[in-house]
Amino acid sequence: MHDPPEGHQRLRLIGIGLAGVAVVFLAMLAPDLYQLLPHSIREQARPIVLIGTVAGYLAASGLERFDRSRGRDRAGLRLTLDRLDAVAVAGLDGGLAAAAGAIAIVFLAGYIPHYLLWPWSCDADTFAVLARSWDQGIRPYREIHGYNFPGAIYLHWTLGKTFGWGRTWPLYAVDSLGLVTLGVVLAAWSRRCLGGMFPGLASYAFFLTFSLSHSFMTVAERDWHTALLMAIGLMTLQTWPGRASRWISALLAAAALTTRPHTVVFLPAMALAVLNSSPRSQHPTARLLAGRLATWAAMLAGFTVIGFAPLVLDGIAGDLVRGLRVVAYGGPYSQTTPSKIRDVLIEEICEFRNAIVILLLIAVVLTTRGEARKQASIWMVALVGAILYRPFHPVQHFYLNYPNHLFLSIALAQIVPWILAGSRIAPAVRVFVAAGLLIELILGVPTYFSASGTVRAIAAIARGEEIPRTIPPGAREWFGVERARYYEWKDYRSTLLYLRRSTSRGTQVANMLRQPPYPGVNGSTGRASPFRAESGILWMVLIAMDLEPEFLSELESAGDSVVVWSPGEPEFPGRLRFDRLRRFIRDHYRPEARFGRIEVWRRVQ
Repeated sequence: MHDPPEGHQRLRLIGIGLAGVAVVFLAMLAPDLYQLLPHSIREQARPIVLIGTVAGYLAASGLERFDRSRGRDRAGLRLTLDRLDAVAVAGLDGGLAAAAGAIAIVFLAGYIPHYLLWPWSCDADTFAVLARSWDQGIRPYREIHGYNFPGAIYLHWTLGKTFGWGRTWPLYAVDSLGLVTLGVVLAAWSRRCLGGMFPGLASYAFFLTFSLSHSFMTVAERDWHTALLMAIGLMTLQTWPGRASRWISALLAAAALTTRPHTVVFLPAMALAVLNSSPRSQHPTARLLAGRLATWAAMLAGFTVIGFAPLVLDGIAGDLVRGLRVVAYGGPYSQTTPSKIRDVLIEEICEFRNAIVILLLIAVVLTTRGEARKQASIWMVALVGAILYRPFHPVQHFYLNYPNHLFLSIALAQIVPWILAGSRIAPAVRVFVAAGLLIELILGVPTYFSASGTVRAIAAIARGEEIPRTIPPGAREWFGVERARYYEWKDYRSTLLYLRRSTSRGTQVANMLRQPPYPGVNGSTGRASPFRAESGILWMVLIAMDLEPEFLSELESAGDSVVVWSPGEPEFPGRLRFDRLRRFIRDHYRPEARFGRIEVWRRVQ
């Protein structure tokens, strides 16, 4: 065989070089070329790629079968298709579960270490102050204006008594434990009820993309905790059916109701799960089912009564009921109207992920039998409850989205095995569709996944720092030097450390910081507040109630106290000017320390 002429070799080398240059240029131009595509195509790029991939596989498979029927040999194409199916079968047998689990572990590893060092939101600070005050004999709802259910107060009281008042990391440690527990329970539930761990772990990874994308202002919230309790209760009933799981689910549901009344929307789904909580070998009668449900309802009622017992024993249950007038529809806190409820409800129903998952759940219910149909029905009812959770809330806070995303994720797990169960469909097609569905629904890498933040946090924890020198990832958008709304991290950190070191446990701290993110200083330092309202000075921001005369009287009788404020910060209009309070502070307090825009003034005895 003769070598090609030298000229041909040069031309071939030049051609290869030009092809390489063309590939590089196309890679560089790809973003600009992508922008030239019609907007409708760019918006639907992922489903188009999925459909194209499936269509390509089906076309290749059809071509191979057609040629084989005509006596033509396409061994290379057949070998490629067989290899794709072999890889898909391996994925179905455990590879997909391992991949989903690995993704979840990586997400958590790049989040939890620095999450432990985040500052508290104003809500967390509020409940810590209420717990500390109650421990000192200052009763919530009576001596302190309030309307929130006591579950969060119990949590902070337990953490304060166990780990010490003024420590922020225990709350985030417990919250992280709840997040990890969710993953473990999802994996066990999925293995027992869905035939493998992949659906549960995939839904867990999907939920993490939402959960780990919240700043410190909306994490560790009651709506996440109560939704978690209800979801674990439901999965416990399905995974380990029996009397013990009914007791556990009743206890968890009662804990949720003690924290947030909104969780009643999940009780229908839990009642259905209770009715179905028999070992699969048993076939209970209607009478037995009715008795089981009645017993479970009695347990739920009993645990709920126990949850509110501390209020009854302290004589403040009636004060909580009266405080609820603040959040009643038409009250000073509520922004809800029938038209707003309708608009938010329509928004929830029409949201793409909700709509597609509900439609697919309906398909599962209509096309399956036995346990699969019962389970899908229960989670469809639960998802409907989650959709109803937000519209009826007095104020549309962002953290109200937690229940919807959690139950949406778990409902999604019901759909995955239904897609993968088509024995007549090629394994590669089933894997393409399942992976494409997850890719379409996934929200991307979590916002606060940070490998560098984790490394810095581990170093800070090793040094014994509870309040790190470097701003945690979840607080950057609020305290970052370049993007700080008003207060900088180094100043806020220095203020907290100063209060911890330079005030006694008996010193009252009046927090007068009134700019977003409304930094808390009382709960984070374990110091009581002289202001007798749930959120202190922020009560005036949230509630149309003029409390300046009360605040002034309380500050006058505070005794050993300091004021944390920023005298030059912009004033809120109307009731938030606090002219008399500011005059009293200037007359009876003297500057003691200053950290940037934040100043600490001490009472002159």
